[in-house]
Amino acid sequence: MKLRRKKSSGFTLLELMIAVAVLVVVLIGLLGTYIACIDLNETTRNANLALFAAQNRMEAIRNSARSFVDIASAYNGKQYNISGMLNGSGLLRVSAVKESVSSTLINVTIGACWRQRRGRIIGDCNWSGGTLVFLNSSGNGILNSPVQIVSQVLSEG
Repeated sequence: MKLRRKKSSGFTLLELMIAVAVLVVVLIGLLGTYIACIDLNETTRNANLALFAAQNRMEAIRNSARSFVDIASAYNGKQYNISGMLNGSGLLRVSAVKESVSSTLINVTIGACWRQRRGRIIGDCNWSGGTLVFLNSSGNGILNSPVQIVSQVLSEG
């Protein structure tokens, strides 16, 4: 006479360990996606703050439209802090260059850079001594950045 085994219901230990391993892999992937979304949200928030500050600075320059010499001495090469950043580390830089010697148009470029929470620098700056420093890697005196406003201002002459 043959003895028959009863089929047991449930999972074996091996099946349970495989299921847990798959669950861990899925949860790690979801956690990575969540962290990436938090970083992207911070970048977007800082970019909006930088854009708002750059627009306000450009309006101030337009409202003070005087001679090129006045605008250049008041704004060209000047740097301004961006308020409201999470780390308090945002920087605007203005570049004002006359289009040509005889022109009354001034090319004004405002670029922004900032430091993210994890130390990543957005824009043409370096982190030095606890502050942002304009890098000028292109050598043109303009802060190159994803947040940059370029406009022409009509001067009095």
